[in-house]
Amino acid sequence: MTASISGERIVPVNLGSRSYDIVIDDGATSRAGSLLCHWLQLSNAQGLRILLIADAAVTELHGSTVQRSLEAAGAEVRAAV
Repeated sequence: MTASISGERIVPVNLGSRSYDIVIDDGATSRAGSLLCHWLQLSNAQGLRILLIADAAVTELHGSTVQRSLEAAGAEVRAAV
């Protein structure tokens, strides 16, 4: 079952206390910073420290876009492949 926030498809992964959502939308990687702030109800990501973890293929395709978006929102970002 999916829900929608501002046109995105949201797929919930129900794992009890470890549940999370997957966002499916064109351009979501370039809006990662604003999406994160929306979900955390923050005006910006100042003070957040984020570790991006992905395999080499995903990092090559999307890593720099997601990292730039999170940094633009104010987060400190490190990546691990």
